[in-house]
Parts: sequence; C-alpha cells; structure tokens
Amino acid sequence: MSADNFTQSTVAALTALKTRIAAVQWEGRDAFDKVELFDMTDLPRALRELLTFGNRVCLVILDFESWETETFGQELRAHQTRALELLIADRHWGNRQLALIGGDDTPGALALKDLVLPAVFGLLVAGTNTASGLYCVPGDGELIELQDKARDELAGRIVWRQGLRITGGLLRAQLGKRPIT
Repeated sequence: MSADNFTQSTVAALTALKTRIAAVQWEGRDAFDKVELFDMTDLPRALRELLTFGNRVCLVILDFESWETETFGQELRAHQTRALELLIADRHWGNRQLALIGGDDTPGALALKDLVLPAVFGLLVAGTNTASGLYCVPGDGELIELQDKARDELAGRIVWRQGLRITGGLLRAQLGKRPIT
C-alpha cells in the first residue's frame, strides 16, 4: 500500500524563502547585496564567503529536516518540518556599532533582521490543500560573537543568527481495517 504524498520539495521551499528575502527593501532599495543558499556542511565556506560578499548579506543555511508521526484511527500520518538558520550581516568599516544598529548609510544587522522576519513569516508556498502548504515561523536568534582572527578578518561586520522553521507537508498511509494501538 503506498502513502499519499502531500509534501513539496525542499528546493521549492528554499527557493521561495530566498526569493522573499531578496525582495526585502530598505529605504526604497534592496536590503541585501547578496542572498545565498548553503547547507550546514558548508558552514565554514559560508562564513568565509562573508569576507567577499557585499555590505549587507543574508545566508540561508539548511540545517535539518524532521518528521513527527501520529496515528489517527487506521491512518498513519507524518508531518514534515525543515529547520534553517539565517546569517544576517551588515558591515560598516570603522564602526561595528553602526553595523549593528545602523546609521545614515546602513540599516544595521538588527534592522535587517526586523525587515526579514515579517517578510518570511506565514504562508511561504501555497499548496493544493491545507496539508501541502508550507509555513515559515521564526525561532531563536542571537548575535554571533566573532573571535580573534575571524573578528579581524571581518572588521566592521556584525552577524545575526536567526533560526527559522518551515512546516508543512504530510505523508499519509492507510494501515488496514483495525486501529493502530
């Protein structure tokens, strides 16, 4: 017996998220010079890329995927969640405080985070029914403390880490005439 598949591809989810973030505006222009996708195994490379990217950068990093299962009478259901991290960075040469809180010529990492969250929150990708829609919700966020050499190499760069979850997607299987116990 095969399962009913009400999921959407991970690529579709990441592409939709990247598109939403790239569309964020600050003072009538794109908030980010660069929005890039990475996976957690590429984290060292992603952090190195912060050196070469423009002033305002958002790295979208796929962390992991989880499934929660439940039984409902004679039906087995599995609900999908994808966990991501955003690295939101701004740079202001000579003044890290302005890279954090912003100034005349830069929004600052905190303002960028505050612009991104409402842009990605809620329905991310519509589905053909409620089960297959993808929804984005924020998780924990924090400043990333850059140490020693990394701090020197990223002079003037402030990085905010923002957790996100993309929920939605359902696998459903009928398991026979008797309820699962």
